[in-house]
Amino acid sequence: MTGRVEQWLHGSERTPARTVDERVAELLEAVRRGAQRDAGESWDAASERHAEEFIASLCARFAGRAFEVCWPPAHDQPEKMLLQSLAYAEPRSGAAPEPPEREPVVLVERQRLRALARRTTGYNYVFTVPGDARERLVLVAHYDTWRGPGADDNTTGEEILKQYLIEDLRAPTRPPLTHVYILAGSEECGLIGFASQVVLGLALGMANVALAHGLYAITALGLAMVPLAGFRFGVSGSREYVGSLSAAELALVKSVIAVDSVGEGRMYIPETALGASFVGAFFPYPGYEQLNQLLQEGAHLHGIKYNTFIAGGTTDHISFLEVGRGLRDRLGNLLGCPRWLGCHRQGKRRIPAAALVALLPGKASPLVFGGKIHTPHDTADRVYPKPLGEALRIIDYWLHLMQGGPRIAEPRGLDEYHYAQLFRVRRPGSAAAGEPRVREADPSDERRRIHFDAAARVREADPSDERRRIHFDAAEDEHWLALKDAVEPNRRNLNGLYRVDVSIADGVARCQRPRIAAWGVDTRLAGELAGQLPPEAVRERLPVRRLELAAGDGLIAFESRRRVVWPVVEAAAHDAVGALERFMGANTFLAFFGAAYLLAKGVEAALALAFRWPAFQEQFFRYFALTLPLTIVLQLGVVVWLVGKKIPTLIDNAYRHLNKADNLRSLRRVRI
Repeated sequence: MTGRVEQWLHGSERTPARTVDERVAELLEAVRRGAQRDAGESWDAASERHAEEFIASLCARFAGRAFEVCWPPAHDQPEKMLLQSLAYAEPRSGAAPEPPEREPVVLVERQRLRALARRTTGYNYVFTVPGDARERLVLVAHYDTWRGPGADDNTTGEEILKQYLIEDLRAPTRPPLTHVYILAGSEECGLIGFASQVVLGLALGMANVALAHGLYAITALGLAMVPLAGFRFGVSGSREYVGSLSAAELALVKSVIAVDSVGEGRMYIPETALGASFVGAFFPYPGYEQLNQLLQEGAHLHGIKYNTFIAGGTTDHISFLEVGRGLRDRLGNLLGCPRWLGCHRQGKRRIPAAALVALLPGKASPLVFGGKIHTPHDTADRVYPKPLGEALRIIDYWLHLMQGGPRIAEPRGLDEYHYAQLFRVRRPGSAAAGEPRVREADPSDERRRIHFDAAARVREADPSDERRRIHFDAAEDEHWLALKDAVEPNRRNLNGLYRVDVSIADGVARCQRPRIAAWGVDTRLAGELAGQLPPEAVRERLPVRRLELAAGDGLIAFESRRRVVWPVVEAAAHDAVGALERFMGANTFLAFFGAAYLLAKGVEAALALAFRWPAFQEQFFRYFALTLPLTIVLQLGVVVWLVGKKIPTLIDNAYRHLNKADNLRSLRRVRI
């Protein structure tokens, strides 16, 4: 990381006056205090007590600026409406307009969960810091735990939210956008959620056995438990919160980040999310590519290693991803949304939501040696500074850009790139033949700032850029140079797109006057360029064997590989493997089921072959009480290994294979 980039990153931090290390030290102490309970106190009661103590300290510390509001009722409550009016400095009807108050305030709301929604704790705690605009940025973390202190899962996320909230109130002015911090209850499944899935499994097994014996009444009784397949075994608190919002309120939510278990392991920015029901656990929800890429950009800039696929489990961002994606909503899209169906009650808009989770092998499984989540071993001494700091840096980057902060124009120097592709681009319909025109700069052409709306990234040209108006002739082409700093093992890959002046002779392209146009983290350089151009633009990769780029301090050269056939074959193989792994990630149920089925068939074929040997057959049935259970246990062990480790690793490696294929098709850096 260059000093220029490091300086920019420091300026984009939430609290430039305090280092991330100082904030992490504060978090570690807060986690130590938060992962304790009194004698005879349950963990659920301790979690709620800690939340209430935080509210009391907040009201005492920021007296006159913290307003407690009771739920229910919610949206038509006069007290809440009055406080919101005061918070947003809006004059009441008939009152003279007053200058807006700039001092930050917070509305504190307790949302009691319905009995059917309660799994562990019984409340959501919602803290709203009104900003200059009503659009909302949401940070959510569950504050409940299960079967242990929950220092990592999820006192870490809880304390991160509290720290950001306090920093908001310490600030001299309000934030540009409204900040909503949600301590969500009943994220863990608890005994109720766990028991529901056990009952479902037993009922389906009973129905299967009864059907085989012709006991149809018992079969019907077992099938009567099928509705439990849609029962939400966890993540119910945040779902209650989302369900309480109207379509108008949901329309104000610009982006949501869930923070969960970020105290140990490598950072995960999952691109898909599993549902919190038996059915939803097999059919992942796709994430929001633009939001995920924004978080990944922050990780790249800070040099943070991360993964993108979690094999099992989910967290509170799924409650926001589900908006507009339910079975009723999807059916309504097919039927034209008739009134009797009641679809899209909260509107058709989908909410950009993502999650930050830290994991390492065995951490999330109490069955594995060293596992700590949902066990008494989830203690404060097993929460570490590194992942906490990584989470803070990524959230800081998200807040900075979402609130209109400038995006770094050029995160890599020209001498830091390893691979190159040269493109010719023509934008049709620009001018009549032979008639030069002046085109207003496309916001994606030059340095810009990033903002998010409901579904897309909106780019704005930097008004200070001297190249904001570009002259060209209809018969003249634009040349774009796509560069990649590719270091596959640690996933720190950034692409830079440059406008260049090019002369080509004898297969050698000489590029001059490189002007940064955009940058990003797409796997393919062609995909990065396509994302920056209008759909009607025609792009063509130029087949050159050598590319020379005139940089400020010398010449940088890239060359094609000497062997022609083998790199093409190798790239095609990596493409095929990457595409298969991407398909597995989008269809995890098919991947897991297919792996278990193929394993069962393989074991069956192996045993059939072994039974041809009389000695094996004799010994197998002599010790049948031992050999049969051992065979089943070994088979189950392999299934657990495939589902818990091998298949998720394959899915996550799709990035590497697709990236490697793109690199093999690119010119690579050579020494001069």
